[in-house]
Amino acid sequence: MLILLLMATVISALDMKSVHAWTGTVYVNADGSVSPSDAPVIRSDDLYTMTGDVSSDVDGVVILRSNMTLDGAGHLVQGPGGGGSNGMYVESKSNLTIRNVRVEAFDYGIFLNKSSSVNASENSVINNIKGGFSLYESSNIMLFKNNIATNWDGIEMIMSNNNTIRENYIEANVHYGIGLCSSENNRVYHNSFVSNIYQQVSSCAGLTNVWCDNYPSCGNYWSDYSGVDVQGGVYQNETGGDGIGDTWYVIDENNSDRYPLMGSWTDTGEDVSVTRPSGVSFLFSKVLSGGVTIINESGVGPTLPLGFRHASKPPVYYYVKTTANYTGLVSVGMTYDGHGLTQLEKSLMNLVRWNYTSQRWENITTRTEISRNTIYGETANLSMFTLSIPLLGDINSDGTVDIFDAITLASAFGSKPGYTNWYPKADINNDGVVDIYDAIIMSNHYNQRNP
Repeated sequence: MLILLLMATVISALDMKSVHAWTGTVYVNADGSVSPSDAPVIRSDDLYTMTGDVSSDVDGVVILRSNMTLDGAGHLVQGPGGGGSNGMYVESKSNLTIRNVRVEAFDYGIFLNKSSSVNASENSVINNIKGGFSLYESSNIMLFKNNIATNWDGIEMIMSNNNTIRENYIEANVHYGIGLCSSENNRVYHNSFVSNIYQQVSSCAGLTNVWCDNYPSCGNYWSDYSGVDVQGGVYQNETGGDGIGDTWYVIDENNSDRYPLMGSWTDTGEDVSVTRPSGVSFLFSKVLSGGVTIINESGVGPTLPLGFRHASKPPVYYYVKTTANYTGLVSVGMTYDGHGLTQLEKSLMNLVRWNYTSQRWENITTRTEISRNTIYGETANLSMFTLSIPLLGDINSDGTVDIFDAITLASAFGSKPGYTNWYPKADINNDGVVDIYDAIIMSNHYNQRNP
């Protein structure tokens, strides 16, 4: 059996096909054509869609026309790790949309030079040497729902005014989350600034930008904000929290976020997502009015029922609440560290929600993607969530794998459905027969118990 398993592993590895990115620079020319002719971009009128990944030692994509949309379709534009390169370069163009592209390892991820009326949305711009986004003498730019992480500066703005930066996740950039130089009258709100290493934001002295929308739409989430939320209202002087910090987040003497968020902003609409790159996501089927969704992690929570253990060590609980008014189901997705878990344990994993009314855990799992270490569920109510795994071999569900479980398995050994001694719980691996493989699983987990 061991030889067969090893052979299957080798065959599976040999069967994996290498996927190579197209190499070079893609040009969208002023006349609307794409060059070189084999570049992985197809055109339909003013819509250009990437059909494959791009790898480049210089610029990845250069846009030389206005009035168009480039849809990355989730593809990667991979750079050389510096060398004066840009993942996407736009100069003196207007009325553009750049969406759904991943840009990594250039000097600048997306460089907008002397351009206007550009909408860059739902892009992932990470690991770029100088900046994720760079705006130079550009105006009326909308940066919306981008993941901007682990660059030098997340967003660099030089002599760029009257732009909107909204609902972006700006995390772990080495220098600034946003660096503003000679730039003013920019509106920056509903973003998440998370652990940008040197400074969350740098704003030019004497220049003012807007860091919040009107109450209750409000400002940004700041991971280093030390205030509390015990009051609400326009002046934060009414009893009861509202998802907004009671004190201002001060950037400098001319710039403050008057309404700092205690979590991620959740906007009005259908299929509204709140995602944390750490691996937790929520998709609201319909949000009637916007609000703040707060996701807190903790190692403390209610005990799992007998016969189950946590999928992680130490355990992780996610406490989730929102001030948004929503209706319908919320889809929940969680990624997990699969290290130390068997394929069987992954397949049996449960995404569970704590029911405060009944004081018990509820299994809300809808599907699992074992290859991606991701599990999904659905719920109508937010509360507390965690991941659990059945205690393999605990046939009688008393919280311990012990001699009593072994006796039960021995009594059912060799049975299948329809046999008089068939006992479904003794079929630990769910393969339709109680056999030596179930005994091996029990042996591997013998003496385990609920934490």
